[in-house]
Amino acid sequence: MRNYLCLALCLITGLLSAQTVDSVALRRVDSLIQVSRALTNKKEFNKALEVNGAAEKLALEKFGQKSAPYGSCAHNHGRILYNMGDYPNSLKHYLEAKAIRSQALGVGKEHPNYAITLQSLATVYVNLGLYSKAEPLFLEAKDIREKTVGKEHIDYVSVLSSLSNLYYDMADYEKAEFYYLDIKTILEKVSGKENPNYAGNLLNLAAFYWAMGNYEKAETYFLEAKGIYENLPNQREHYNYGYCLINLANLYWAIGNYAKAKPLYLEALAILEKAVGKEHPNYAMCLDNLAILEQTIGNYEKAESLYLEALDIRGKVLGNKHNNYADNLNNLAKLYAETGRHEKAEQIYLEALVIQKNTVGKEHPNYVECLDNLAILEKTIGKPQKAVLYFAEAATARRSLLSKAVRYLSEQETGNYLNRFSRHQDELLAFVNSEIDKDGSQKSAAVCFDNALFYKGFLLQATGQIKLLSLSDSTAAKDFSRLKLYQRRLAAQYAQPIAVRDSALIVDLEAKANNLEKDLARTVAGFGQAIQQVKWQEVQAALEPGEAAVEFVSYRFYQKRQTDSTMYAALVLLPGTDEPKFIPLFEEKQLTTLLKTEGSPQPTFYNDLYSAGKTDSQLYDLIWKPIVAVLPQGVSRPEIALQK
Repeated sequence: MRNYLCLALCLITGLLSAQTVDSVALRRVDSLIQVSRALTNKKEFNKALEVNGAAEKLALEKFGQKSAPYGSCAHNHGRILYNMGDYPNSLKHYLEAKAIRSQALGVGKEHPNYAITLQSLATVYVNLGLYSKAEPLFLEAKDIREKTVGKEHIDYVSVLSSLSNLYYDMADYEKAEFYYLDIKTILEKVSGKENPNYAGNLLNLAAFYWAMGNYEKAETYFLEAKGIYENLPNQREHYNYGYCLINLANLYWAIGNYAKAKPLYLEALAILEKAVGKEHPNYAMCLDNLAILEQTIGNYEKAESLYLEALDIRGKVLGNKHNNYADNLNNLAKLYAETGRHEKAEQIYLEALVIQKNTVGKEHPNYVECLDNLAILEKTIGKPQKAVLYFAEAATARRSLLSKAVRYLSEQETGNYLNRFSRHQDELLAFVNSEIDKDGSQKSAAVCFDNALFYKGFLLQATGQIKLLSLSDSTAAKDFSRLKLYQRRLAAQYAQPIAVRDSALIVDLEAKANNLEKDLARTVAGFGQAIQQVKWQEVQAALEPGEAAVEFVSYRFYQKRQTDSTMYAALVLLPGTDEPKFIPLFEEKQLTTLLKTEGSPQPTFYNDLYSAGKTDSQLYDLIWKPIVAVLPQGVSRPEIALQK
């Protein structure tokens, strides 16, 4: 499900400076720019460039390349290219406009047109992932707006909106929240609550709190924005209102309130049909979301119809090699897999996988999700060898994604990642358990062992240790802050389709991040060890003869769907073996039956339970007997002391 923020605020371009010796030519340049802007708004970009070219030629002839009129042409050229999605070339023209306007628009550069260029240039940097370059430009534009129009002007609020979104992207959530709330206060004072701009900011606040895991606040702001749109003239048929409904429906879907979500999706579809038409990507997106809901509540026939309609629209509008088309395929395949049409599901998954590999890459979450879905399907239809390969590839990619992401995500975002990681580990363990007596099943035990080491070692201990170590002194804190920024910018690049990624920027950011990590590892004691990820082969290499490493794991059992049964198993690693062994142990309720005690058990109780002396107990039979059975002679039975 995707969240679509609705930014109602827009940049308002001022009139051209009247400082000219030829007012007729100046008016002509201004008129051409306005025509070009109108064409841009209608997405007639080639015509817009042609008209702006005429304005550039006239401005050069009459005023020169360093004049304010030519600066306006350069700015508009950048605007057209930005709307076309050509950010690198848009950047060149905005930089040119900035250089011209900084010299041509008066002392101190406190001119509204210069502020507009600063903000536009910063917005391009944001889209390119260059947050450190965007921030000072937004702040300079903010200062100019404050001095020229004051804090209660829409142009000042527009800069605050850009800053709040920037700080959210930079994971500086405290600053982001501050600016979102500041905008809310200003708009409420200046224009009142019954205003589209105020409603747009509420949507941003709602999306912010949703991302932070505060669903109650998110719902409150979504509902307030919805109420404003409903009471404003002509707003109930505006696409902003439609996106508000989609966001609210997505929230209700996420928290399991399907009865509230469905009518909102249906209303949003009716609005988008009128506002943007049926053959629009966002209309298809809403169809896809509704289809997911229908599938969730068991309306499979309706879900299939909606998926196919969305797929048809995306195929026509975006093409059948687009990553959104692949996402749609993945959802449709999940439906077919769930309803027993396995051959069809396999074919569609494979098609989606190829498109995703070519458009977003093999370490993108959508590609990894498709791998997991395909692995589960192959397990279901009795192709364990293929399932092993897909599970292994997905697990490796997911560990890589997580190890990078947890260093810049909020606690709530990290928690969401961990929940997904845990769910996929459960599916893999359930698969290994079901294939325990079949050829090749133990190959997945190695993946499970690495996952267990990663989850228990890196995620639950090292990530917190990394932050603590990096805050050990002011220099380390600054370096860690820069490292977080580089990694978040890299994540923003990797989240984009391959075709629009900035490969040079990625190389630069990866080099900077790697160098910073090396510096921190060299200068901060313990940092290098904290970021190190251990694999099962390294554990095995450290084992002496007569030793064994045992990882205990628990997982929810899957039989087509997740069940309410929690199972326990052991992953046993011995010196000289090809891979770890998976040993099924027991179901949780078997253990809880044996652990019934009066009051809360003390730590010594658990220590005694796991002691080697309990050879005649039921607990020994439940926990240790299956493990001892696979230990060769000479390997002593381990003792584990658990601490509460």
